[in-house]
Amino acid sequence: MRKLQCMLAGLAVFAVAFSLTAGGAAIAPKKLIGVWKITKAVGAPPGASVEFTADNKVLVRFSINGKDAVLDGKYKLVGDKLTSEVAFGGQSKSKVDTVTKLDDKILHLKDEKGVVEEYERAK
Repeated sequence: MRKLQCMLAGLAVFAVAFSLTAGGAAIAPKKLIGVWKITKAVGAPPGASVEFTADNKVLVRFSINGKDAVLDGKYKLVGDKLTSEVAFGGQSKSKVDTVTKLDDKILHLKDEKGVVEEYERAK
């Protein structure tokens, strides 16, 4: 049961982390690189974060029931579209989203259903 809870929480964090949307303009990939703390999202555990690396890897970090977890994956940014894939519990989940706002401190993402998540660059 505990393993199932961790799997479901991990998938929820992944879904939140990659529900990205922007206004149609090309996004500078270098601005995305770094650690982003999730500040507003449905279903994300408190303190969850997402890290985008220069070599197109993504790390989703969160804690559930006092245990830390990390999901590894990859991403590709083309224009304002972010394609990401993360493996968890023997399954792979991929998403294509759009970046709506990205600057040095703030990242806003919108999923295919129009739900917006907000991120803040970690210090």
